[in-house]
Amino acid sequence: MIAVGGSDSHCVPPAPMTQPNGPGEPCTWAYVEGPLTREAVLQAVEAGHVFLSEAPNGPYVDFRASADGMHALAGDLLQVEDGATVRFHAKYRGPDGKHLRYFCKRGLVREITAPTEDFDDEFELRLEGDDYLRLEVRGFRGRPERGEVVHAMTNPIYWGRW
Repeated sequence: MIAVGGSDSHCVPPAPMTQPNGPGEPCTWAYVEGPLTREAVLQAVEAGHVFLSEAPNGPYVDFRASADGMHALAGDLLQVEDGATVRFHAKYRGPDGKHLRYFCKRGLVREITAPTEDFDDEFELRLEGDDYLRLEVRGFRGRPERGEVVHAMTNPIYWGRW
């Protein structure tokens, strides 16, 4: 299952906005290597090499993993031995004070608050069984009494015998 986002805006500029979200809100970002072609974008989406952001101007999240010379992007299956230690790396570009929350099957694994607008988070995790890790960026927007919203999220990085 691959997460993508898309807008359903009926107010395209120059028409006056009557909805809270405009075109491209939310926005799907695709990791494309090489020339930016329609086929390359569709391949990235099919592989799950995408993340979602609330708008075309961000926030931006790059989520990767590495172990024993192997590298994985969001959407990839990382084939490692049970009990292996994997290094996860997230690049966050957006407003400071947002919460980076990492989730697996069991729930919340790690939470850290971005201290700056340009923040890299790296940590190691011992992997057991078939599981995944995905990242959400959450924080307040507008009225705090309504609670936090998801500003960005990644597809999972999987491991095990999927």
